[in-house]
Amino acid sequence: MSHPLYPSRHEDRMRAIIRLALPVIGARVGILTMATMDTLMLGHAGANELAYFAISAAPQVTLLTVSLGLLAGTQVLCAQARGARELERVGQIWRVAMVIAVVLGLAGAALLWQGKALLRLAAQSADIVEGGGYALEMVAPGVPGLLMYIATALTLESIGRPRAGLIIVLAANGVKLLLNWLLIFGPFGLPELGAAGANLATAIVRWLMCIVIVAYLLEMSGAEAYGIYARIREPVLTAWRLLRLGAPIGLGQGLESSAFTTLAGFAGLIGATQLASYQIALNLTALLFMVSTGLATATAVHVAIAVGRGDRAGMAASGWLGTALNTAIMAVAALALAAGGGALAALYTSDPGLAAATIPVIAVVAWMVVPDGVQGVLMGALRGAGDVLMPTLLHLFSFWALTVPLAWHLAFTRGLGVEGLLWALVVGLSVAGAVLALRLLQIGRRAPSRH
Repeated sequence: MSHPLYPSRHEDRMRAIIRLALPVIGARVGILTMATMDTLMLGHAGANELAYFAISAAPQVTLLTVSLGLLAGTQVLCAQARGARELERVGQIWRVAMVIAVVLGLAGAALLWQGKALLRLAAQSADIVEGGGYALEMVAPGVPGLLMYIATALTLESIGRPRAGLIIVLAANGVKLLLNWLLIFGPFGLPELGAAGANLATAIVRWLMCIVIVAYLLEMSGAEAYGIYARIREPVLTAWRLLRLGAPIGLGQGLESSAFTTLAGFAGLIGATQLASYQIALNLTALLFMVSTGLATATAVHVAIAVGRGDRAGMAASGWLGTALNTAIMAVAALALAAGGGALAALYTSDPGLAAATIPVIAVVAWMVVPDGVQGVLMGALRGAGDVLMPTLLHLFSFWALTVPLAWHLAFTRGLGVEGLLWALVVGLSVAGAVLALRLLQIGRRAPSRH
């Protein structure tokens, strides 16, 4: 029988996924818009500043994607509780997730504070180590605020209230734009901090976002029904369930992200201009991947609700519908990238040399966005079903046994440079999508079980 949480008819289910996905996509795009803003503004501040930002982004992305994976169990458990009509468990799960977020955030901040040492270990040049390391020091204090924001946003999305996150992110972008102008370019006699200024602005905005979204959750209608203020029962068991789900997800996302980070290191070995062009390529890819992330989130929530209700057919249908919708959207995006490489390069930089290096790179990105989006949504579907270990092993193969060695071969042995790095990603992401699709077929034949 159909239910408002997840309709039984495919067309109604598709509309329900889209309704949840749209504000989530908006919020995710809004978060990435801050990085896009940094890339655009620093591209006009100079190739060196963009290179410092790019190399500082690499360890951040790995750290944050692993942390996000560790917190992803929040969304799965809350959505399953919602499907099982155990609403009072949502608040308890959220509060335990917040403790985990604080611990992870403090550890992450301490790690990024050692940015110069990290970049020396990556064998970067003295100039890149100094500029990139300073930028990492500036962004480090914002990590706990971001992770607490994420834990709260995941909770709100799982109960069908994603609009608060969207509104907060939109407002945060306005604050970020002002702070970037002040801290990157140094008007009114302020210090001109470049990449470090962009990262300092990011740290400030992340704490503002955290404060506002937590205040919203505490004051929202129905907070008591969701157990926001109730005494936490079995906190250790709840933490164990969150981490049992989150650890493989975090490892899988970390394997993928660290592969991208390793390739950024390869680009840095080629040269500062090539590293900057790689950063532009990654920013375009990430911007489009936010659409896939929103659809992956909506798909995971609907799959998890079906699991909570013991509905095997609904679980499989939600996974495939989300994947099909994402494939269609990314195909259109790929055509737009293929046609607009020159205009996009001009948008990102006024440096003729960097623009010339970026145009062929964008042409390869056009081939990358479809398999990247497909594997992202399939991972969301499997996450909602609580299947996390096997996808992690599949990521290990796709990215580290295949993508990284192939990237080195194409970039250096075959002399393809940054384009070679991205072609290796096309291959690795395509393989990841194929094996994850086979895994979803297998999982769809089983009776769902809660975690």
